[in-house]
Amino acid sequence: YSPAKPGFGTSLARLYVSRARWGKPLLGVLGLAAAVFAAWQLLVVQPEARRVAALPAQLEMRYEQVVDDSRVPEAEQQAAALLAGGRAALARGDVDETERALGDLTALHARLAREYELRIVSRPNELSGLWRTAEDNPSIRNYYVVVEAVDPRGRRLTLPVRNEEDGTTYDVDRWALRVDQATFDRVRADKQDDGIIEMNVFGRKRPGYLEPEYLIPTTGAAITQW
Repeated sequence: YSPAKPGFGTSLARLYVSRARWGKPLLGVLGLAAAVFAAWQLLVVQPEARRVAALPAQLEMRYEQVVDDSRVPEAEQQAAALLAGGRAALARGDVDETERALGDLTALHARLAREYELRIVSRPNELSGLWRTAEDNPSIRNYYVVVEAVDPRGRRLTLPVRNEEDGTTYDVDRWALRVDQATFDRVRADKQDDGIIEMNVFGRKRPGYLEPEYLIPTTGAAITQW
C-alpha cells in the first residue's frame, strides 16, 4: 500500500470521508443563518419597504385634510410648501426629510383641528398677571396677563408657545400674553374685587383657524417663564 500523496485532492477526500463528524453542525449553522436572514427580511426589510412606498399617498392625504379643514389661506399656503418639500425629498430618495415633511403636515392639521378657550388664570395663590422691566431701560414695564387653554371638555391643554424673550418655543400649559397697562390694571382690579376674575375669557380658538381670536387687546407676544 502506498499512501496518497498530500495535496488538494487528498484534503478534499479526507474532508468528505469525515462528513459525518462536521456535516450536521454545519447544516445547523446554515439553517440558523437562513432563519435569521428570513426573519430580517420579514421583520425589517419588507416593513421598511412598505413604509417608504406609503409615503407619497400619506403626503397627499394629509395635504388634502389640511386644505379641507382650513378656514384661512395661511394654513393652505403652509401645507402647499410642506407638500412640495416632501415631494422633492421623495424624488431625491431622502426618506428622513420626507417623513419630516409628513410630520409637519400632521402637526399643522392637528393645530387646525384644535378648539379651545383662552382663560385668564384666577385660582387662589396663582399669578393672574405680572410685569417685566426692560434690561436696557428699567423705567419701562411690559405688562402680561397669564392665560391657559381649556378645551370644550374642560381639559387644560399643553401647547407650543414662543417665548418672546429668548425666541424659543416651549410646550406649556400656561403662558402670559402681553397687554397694555390699562388692560393689566383692569384685570388686576377685577381680581382684587373678590378674588375672582369674572371677565376671564381672553380669547377663543375655533377649528379651521391657526390662531385664537383675542377678545382682550394684546400684541400676541408671550412669555412662558416667570
